[in-house]
Order: sequence, then C-alpha cells, then structure tokens
Amino acid sequence: MDTRLQMKLLTKNITLFLLFTLLSSQIQAAVLDGEGYGKTQKAAQDDALASLAATIFVRIESSFEQQANNLGEYSISSSTRSSTDLPIIGAEFNCREKDGYYCLATLNSKRALPLYEQKLTPLYKEIRSVDSALKQNNKKHHYRRLKSLLQLLEQSDKYRTLITFLSGKNTAEPQISFSRQQLNEQLLALESQAPSLELAAELLARGIPDSPVYIRPATLRNSREVTPFAGALQMQLQKALPNSAGSYEQAEFSYSGSYQISKQGILVAYSLVDRDGNTISTSAASILPEAYRNYRAEPLAPDFDRLLHKGYALDSDFKVQLATNKGSRQLLFHQGEMVKLMVKLNRPGYFYIVGHAKNNQQELSYLLEAGYGEGSRKFVYFVNGDQINKWLSLGEFETIPPFGIESLQVIAAEKDLIDKLPGYRYDNETGYFKLADNISQGLGKTRGLQKVKSSNTDPEKTAEAVLLFTTQQNLE
Repeated sequence: MDTRLQMKLLTKNITLFLLFTLLSSQIQAAVLDGEGYGKTQKAAQDDALASLAATIFVRIESSFEQQANNLGEYSISSSTRSSTDLPIIGAEFNCREKDGYYCLATLNSKRALPLYEQKLTPLYKEIRSVDSALKQNNKKHHYRRLKSLLQLLEQSDKYRTLITFLSGKNTAEPQISFSRQQLNEQLLALESQAPSLELAAELLARGIPDSPVYIRPATLRNSREVTPFAGALQMQLQKALPNSAGSYEQAEFSYSGSYQISKQGILVAYSLVDRDGNTISTSAASILPEAYRNYRAEPLAPDFDRLLHKGYALDSDFKVQLATNKGSRQLLFHQGEMVKLMVKLNRPGYFYIVGHAKNNQQELSYLLEAGYGEGSRKFVYFVNGDQINKWLSLGEFETIPPFGIESLQVIAAEKDLIDKLPGYRYDNETGYFKLADNISQGLGKTRGLQKVKSSNTDPEKTAEAVLLFTTQQNLE
C-alpha cells in the first residue's frame, strides 16, 4: 500500500474527532424526535424511528466543517454512511390510532447517553480480547480474528459517534496494538488481488447469510457520489448474492461499502448491517486496475457534493424529509428505471423543489413542478393537517439521458413560499424552468433567501433537505 493511502487511513479518526469538536456546540440537543404513520403500530414505530435517525444524521451532515489533512485533502467521512446505519437506543414511543397508527419517537440525551456508554464497556473488552489473540499470530485463526476486530471497531465507531453527538464531548478510541491501516493490510495480504469485478464480488460475498440483503453501491470515503465503477461492482454483487433484496424495506440486512483508490488499485470495504444498525461483519477486497479500466472511479463533481451538503437550513420543530423509492443515500438509478419521489413534513406548510444536474457536457439548476396550480403555483406544494408526517408521493420520473450527477433540494416553510421562489426562466431547448446554468449560483439563489431575517418577533420557520443520486446508462 503506498504512502499516500497509508496517510489517508491514519488521519481518518483524527479528522473525525476534529470534525465533532467543531460540531458539538452546534448539534448538541436535549431531546430529539421523529414522527411516523403506519397501518400497524409496529409500522408506525418503525417509520418514527427512521425519521428520528434521519434527524440525527442530517444534523451531523449539514453542519460539518471541512478539515484538510496534511495532504491538502478533505475528509467528511464518519462511521456511518446512511441514517439506517445508526443504532438508536433508548427511544420512547407515544402512539395513538389516527387513520391507522401515529407514533412519536423521542430520544432524550440524558436517558440515552448512559445507554450508549454502557454499550461501549463490553465492546471495548471484546476488542481488547481479540486484539490480544491477534498478537499471538496464530495463522489458523488470524483471518477470522482480523475480520472480527474490524467489525467490532466499526460498531464502536457508531456508538462513539452518537455519544459525541449527544454529549458534545469526544470519546476515546479503544487502545489496540495495530492501526486500522495495519489491520486492513494484514487482511488484504491473506486475500488474492482480484483481476476482475466478478472475482471481487465473489470475495466480498463470502460469509453473507442466506437472507434478503439490500446491496448499496459503494462510495469513496469523502464522497456521496455513486461512480460507474461502484455501479458495476454493485451489479456483480447482486449476481454473487442471488438473495439480494430489491429494496431496503424487503431486506433483513443492508450491505454498504466504501473504497479508496491508490496506484496499485482500489481497496473496497463492505459492512453487513442489521435493521437495528448493528454491524454484523466486514469484508474487504483489493481490485487491480485492469478490472475497472472501463469504469470511472473518481467522483465527477466533488465540489458540488460538498457544497450541496454543507450548511443547509434545519429547525428543531419544523422538519422536512426527502426520499426516493430507494431511500436517500448511496442512490443509483439506471436508464429506464422509474424514480419515485416522496416528501414528508411534520407540520402544515409549503415547499418547493430545486433540481441540480451535472454531467461531462453541462450543468444547470431548475425548479421542479411539484404543485398543482397555474403559473408559479405549479412549483409550490401545500401540505395540510391531514397530510403531515405521511410520505407524500410526487409521482414517478423515468431515468433518461443525459446521465450524470443529479440532486434534489426541498425548501419548506410554515408560510406560503409563492413570493420567495427564486427567479427562473423557461428554456425551450431543455424544457427546464432554469434558475442558473451553474449549480453554485443555483444553490446561492435558494440559500441566500433563507438568510433574510423576519421582522416579526416570532421568526418564520424554514427547513431544508437534500439528496444526491447518480443516473447511468444500463451496463452490459
């Protein structure tokens, strides 16, 4: 492994702690909640718990400050890649029947914090035990112990992340004899380097239970974009795991990955996570350059990715969520695939949606027709009291050329947004209601409006949600 990749791995946890030091004063909260509906009480509880996890996730995601390491590179990676990876402990439910069932899931930091800290004590003990066994260098059990230690460390990362979020204080890492970079090196030394994506998928699929597994495309550690390489590897994993689920809701586990690029090839790490956010196992594969020579592995728009997810508007009482039929993270849609778009508000209010698109030829920002009125009203959607906390479908959209990186940004407010829509013009050539031919300018138009303070003593509540997804031509 080259020096550049070693330094990137060694700085991962240092950067993570620097990140949370900056975040702690902004995101610490006494009580967090999520609301949900369902046909059964269990379904409503699950929906409320998912909303709670998403609330925590986006508070971390939207408030990060980029920290450059000594290589001049930025890292925004954490121990989780999606809100469904977060293990939520100590949430309390208040449910009632209302057009089915309605549930409020509440997480009180004073109650939850000791529960997470209690989880770390036996986990750290197990980590020390496996670490001690690894030092014995017993070749018979070395591979199994390496994988076990990496799995335990990832689970401890999740608990430490949530402890830091709830307390505003850093939690010490477990003391082990090897750096994570060394553990990964040892693990990969016991694996053969994969000369094809098919073989890499077979290596990553070993030991996965014969249960429905939802396979997410891997992303670079410092990016949310799904590259053509990641899409091709995901397709091979779906072939290697014939019991793969078509959606997260149908699965018992999710399989999420990240990768790093070096001169020698690509290192891919995947984690199997259960429905409660617990990491069950980890796997890794080293892929030779010849295996992905026909697929782009570098992100197309890293600056856009960081700009989109930095500093968007959040409110502790008024919330908006944005999702697709594949969730809201690590999203990839292929040519001809239908994308179902859904929005949820927890209070009556209004919203509009801005789309941002970028490929190798062009980029633009535009208003999406989400409403039902005429003129500018066709962009503004009103959510009434009967619709709150329910996922509202805005219809299905077919994945068509041009393919590339796309994002959706929903702006919501308690009061009518009709007079606060950013300026737009209809483009006959593309059929879009354009805000700008530059994404940075498009984001500036929407977020600039949010900074205007209300003259009232009770300021208007606004909220924002974003998601990034990739569209690709079908792979052979």
